[in-house]
This record gives sequence, structure tokens and C-alpha cells, in this order.
Amino acid sequence: PPWSTASSRASPPRARSSPGRSTHCAGRGTFVRDSLVTDQANALMSFTELGRERGLVPSARVLHRATRASTLVEAQDFGIGPGAALLELRRVRLLDDLPVSVDRSLVPAGLVPSANEVDFTSASLYAVLESHGHGPRRTEYIVGAIAADAASAALLEVPEGSPLLATHTKAFDAQGRLVEVGDMVYRGDRYQFHASLTKDPG
Repeated sequence: PPWSTASSRASPPRARSSPGRSTHCAGRGTFVRDSLVTDQANALMSFTELGRERGLVPSARVLHRATRASTLVEAQDFGIGPGAALLELRRVRLLDDLPVSVDRSLVPAGLVPSANEVDFTSASLYAVLESHGHGPRRTEYIVGAIAADAASAALLEVPEGSPLLATHTKAFDAQGRLVEVGDMVYRGDRYQFHASLTKDPG
């Protein structure tokens, strides 16, 4: 499928909703309850923040959580030594107990020394990074459409082959350091991402 890229910078959040239809959070997209809603976005918020902002209850099922050695490519991306420890976290993300996405995050373990004490069924990974002085301030997205395989379909409670939105993200802190790499798949009927594109004069 065709792919597109977009970046999102932190700015004051602008959120709104249509009762019974959707919940929108700038920078993270539109979460749909009954029908698809189109809107624009440009602010960076975590999944947990957007749910709470709109009066929804964010939660997660932790599928995998481990600290492991980084590969050579991962170490180069993060600017850490080959074999340095990475936190790997895979979760099903829910709003009001409805599955919305499955995500996998990689974070240099040295940036989040308290991670082993965190309950990631309710805690925000971005908030943990923030507490250690590495809160994301900019993200880069690669977005594409895929069909749900058997594993994703079961986790998201959709028929196999259903359309999903797949994203690959890189989050950077205020110093421009890469602090998190994420791969997410979202239910196509509950999430839509929007970005504003501009063209420089010339």
C-alpha cells in the first residue's frame, strides 16, 4: 500500500468530540465509536493523556515486557553502545475497555531506570520518560494500511483481513535525542490519524 510520512510537534492540545460518535485528540487522531470522523491535528499527546482528556478510561493489557540487549542497528539509531539495554514493551491499548491498538515500544533502559516498578496496564510510557527528563517533544510517523493477520485480529477483536492502520514512530526529547521507537496497529473503524502538510515558498 502507499505510505506517507508526517511529523508532529508539541503544542497546546486542541480536543473536541461529537457525543456518541467520536473522540478526537490533536496529534494522535480521532477515536471512533459509531462512525468515522475526519478532523485535523497538530499537537503531541500520549494515548493515556488523550483518553483522560476526553473522559475515557485508558488501559492496557501487557503482552510482553523485557529488558534485552540492543542490536547493532538499534544501538546506532538510539546512539547507545551495541548491546546496551533496551526496554521492550508490547501492549493492547484500550479506551473504555474497547481495544483500539496493539503497540510495541523500544526505549533505552538507561532513560527509564524506574521502569521495572511501573504498572504499564495503566501507566503512560511517555509519562515515565517525562519523569526522567526525557519527555517526547516531537514525533515522526510513517503511516500505512494493512490487513489484520490472525494474531492482530484476535487481539483487536476484528475479523482476520480487516483493515488496520499501521504506524512506525520515532519520538525525540527536547534535546533532539531519540527516546522511543514504536510500531502500532490500530483498528480502522476506531482510529484515524490526520496531519497538516505545508509547502515552503520557492
